[in-house]
Amino acid sequence: MQADDWPLVLFTLLVQAVAGAVATAVVVHWRLGRAGEREVAERLLNRSLPWLGGLLAAAVTISLIHLGRPLRAVYALGNLAGSWLSREVLLVGLLAGSGMLLGLLQWRSWGSATLRRLLGWLTAALGVALVLVMSEVYMLATVPPWNRLVTPLAFASTAALLGVVTVAALLAGLGSTDSSRVRRLLYRLFVVVQALIGLRLVAILVTALPVSGAQQPASPAPWAPLVQAALLVTVAAVLAARRRDGIPAALWVFATLLVGGSELIGRVLFFASYWRTGV
Repeated sequence: MQADDWPLVLFTLLVQAVAGAVATAVVVHWRLGRAGEREVAERLLNRSLPWLGGLLAAAVTISLIHLGRPLRAVYALGNLAGSWLSREVLLVGLLAGSGMLLGLLQWRSWGSATLRRLLGWLTAALGVALVLVMSEVYMLATVPPWNRLVTPLAFASTAALLGVVTVAALLAGLGSTDSSRVRRLLYRLFVVVQALIGLRLVAILVTALPVSGAQQPASPAPWAPLVQAALLVTVAAVLAARRRDGIPAALWVFATLLVGGSELIGRVLFFASYWRTGV
């Protein structure tokens, strides 16, 4: 992997984490509201949005480092009809704008609850669309390791896993887990995390397989996928060990860090797998 790929590694990973967390937070907010835990729901959204906004701002700042002339980034919007990169840039801007508006309305309690809820769903939908569009940016016919169905699978499952484990940590950190309804929701998030870890392990395995019908260079670190998978297995085991007693916030934070480390390794491997065929 080239040194100038690091901004792309961090940008794609942070944006996917934000997109997954926004979508998860909106769904959890809705579920809490339906369960009669409106105060917890509002506190979760109020705590989540500033953190996620900061991460998205950091991701955009990092991405500008990759450009020779950052002030010309606006020109990337010039080919929305035919360029997935242009669509990615547009969706990043729309997600940031929608998220900031939602955060402002939540913070100031402006507008009706219905308006804020609809804006939340719109923001979540923009995040999901952004992850899908981002995967298309890297589905290049001249780069066989990327031009596979495992690329959108990996991007989507990374966003979902990072998002769910992050929101679970934020929800547990609210200190409202004495409520049986909140505990049940946290348990459901635990189940979702376990399922997503299984999906990520499948994606890691498929990614590590050689590309069919193509001769590719040897991996510089063949042990790295094993470390990536081991971190996820550790998360699954540690969370499962505490599932009956209730998983404390500190353990959710620890799980989030391990998942983040695993996904960082995976993203480095993704960019390190780059090689071209043809002209």
